[in-house]
Amino acid sequence: KPLWVRILGENRPLSTNNSYEITCEVIGSRPPPTITWWKGSVQLRNTREMVDAPVCRPGQSNVIGVGRSEIARIACEVEANPPAVKYIWKFNGSEEMSNIPKTAFTSEPNYSSLTYVPMREKEFGSLLCWGRNPLGIMKVPCIYFVTPAGRPDPLSNCSLVNQTHETLGVDCSEGFDGGLPQTFHMEVYETSHKMLIGNYTSTTPVLVVTGLPSGLLFKITLYASNEKGISDKVYIRTYTLKLPEKRTALSPEMLALVPVISVIAGVGMIALFLLGCIVLSVLRCRHKEKTASTKQLNELKQNTVAYSSDSLENPDVIPLGTGELASTLIRNPLVVFYSWKNR
Repeated sequence: KPLWVRILGENRPLSTNNSYEITCEVIGSRPPPTITWWKGSVQLRNTREMVDAPVCRPGQSNVIGVGRSEIARIACEVEANPPAVKYIWKFNGSEEMSNIPKTAFTSEPNYSSLTYVPMREKEFGSLLCWGRNPLGIMKVPCIYFVTPAGRPDPLSNCSLVNQTHETLGVDCSEGFDGGLPQTFHMEVYETSHKMLIGNYTSTTPVLVVTGLPSGLLFKITLYASNEKGISDKVYIRTYTLKLPEKRTALSPEMLALVPVISVIAGVGMIALFLLGCIVLSVLRCRHKEKTASTKQLNELKQNTVAYSSDSLENPDVIPLGTGELASTLIRNPLVVFYSWKNR
């Protein structure tokens, strides 16, 4: 089936009794298509077919990886009208260019398939294919590179590209594919229990895993693979982020009260300071009064002893007794003396 069929040229109205040339282009058909022209239900017979020399069909894979003594089948596809049915294959190695026998390949309209088995290192190189039709041979051949197939090279320059509380993503640079198509793999292990969480594959070296538990450590193993095996492994140790703590936001009304609360708190601190000063002053005054009272009491006791010793010599002095009056005088600093005179 053709890749596409289209009418070339300007889309313009046609008038009677005039000749026009209209081109129909058909791309990507194998075997070559048969083109017919119709006007409504009537087939047009007065047409001619465009002819083209063979050219290499674009979009073919031109790198073939194969091991020693392994069979490689290389397809040479061309575009030509009339079709190319004759082909020439040549090998271009490190030493010289050599013809490949016709028994090693098939010849079909616009298609040839070569079976090639490299036995030695020097038999790896490039293969060239020419197609021929009645207009001539291809001017530029189709070129296919035969390389030794092996395990792919390891990934490099790996870095985290997406790290959240449940997602980890890795972006790497791919190495040589070993001459074969390669696939990329990521294994995720939970570190504390050494448990495999998941195994993921991709055709590109960008891999992402989701649905991981938050706030845990993980070991990520990265490698590439092809038909020949797997590459050396690359390891990354990382972690998922912790879930954010839930906090209740202040309402606008509460935010409006913040300045008022600050003022009240300031006034309260000042009042406490003043109260402390007052209490300290009162305690200090009481201490001074107590000291003064003690001093007066001591003086009173001394006077009392002096008067008692002189009472016998001075009858006008009334001795201080030990009764209620004495107790009263001792407690109070005021002392009353009475003198008796002879009349």
